Amino acid sequence: MLGHDTAWALIELQEQDESRMVDRFVIDRPSTTGDVDDFGRPIVTYTKVYEGPGRISPYFPHGVPREVGASTVILQNRRWRIPAEDRMAQHLASGWVTYWSGPVQTDDRVRRVTDGKREIVGRVDSIDDDTTEQTAQRFIVEVGAR
Repeated sequence: MLGHDTAWALIELQEQDESRMVDRFVIDRPSTTGDVDDFGRPIVTYTKVYEGPGRISPYFPHGVPREVGASTVILQNRRWRIPAEDRMAQHLASGWVTYWSGPVQTDDRVRRVTDGKREIVGRVDSIDDDTTEQTAQRFIVEVGAR
């Protein structure tokens, strides 16, 4: 995407529905039992740790690329209009703070629920805790990673 090999998204979840929470998400925790498949790969199982409302936004780990400007960014087959104003670009680059106390961990699988179908968005890459608010949490997803 835009000269980068990896696309990123920021996921924001909340316990209660709000008008700005337009999607529903399922967070699954991977685990292995030590068993392997016929090819010698570890068998991974997933346990659901969250299902509820949320919002997905584009995320640029190194700031908004200059070539974005006022163009449209396509991430996981979804389009976002990115305003050219520096203030909005800074806000997008810094991410969104969410208030959710759920136990999200790195490598959790993130799926978006659309029309009853669950689409894999990616895996949790990093978690950013806001130390001033006990329940504030946001996390970055590597799009396309399973």
